Amino acid sequence: MESAIPVMAVIAAIAASVIVVRFATAFAKRLERRPPAVPPPDPAIRELRDVLVPRARRGCAEEPGWPRPASGR
Repeated sequence: MESAIPVMAVIAAIAASVIVVRFATAFAKRLERRPPAVPPPDPAIRELRDVLVPRARRGCAEEPGWPRPASGR
């Protein structure tokens, strides 16, 4: 059994290095991605929506900033 300990250590070291390399590669790819270019919202779209859909029907009579974007900002 004692002769198997070095073999298990080598296998564990290889497995750990593979895991670290995969995470590092995924992280590097994420950092290299270009940020999404999102243009600012056009105020004319909100004005048109206010005219076409009354606020009470949208369910946001109290808060003029609705509907909020999906990002939560």
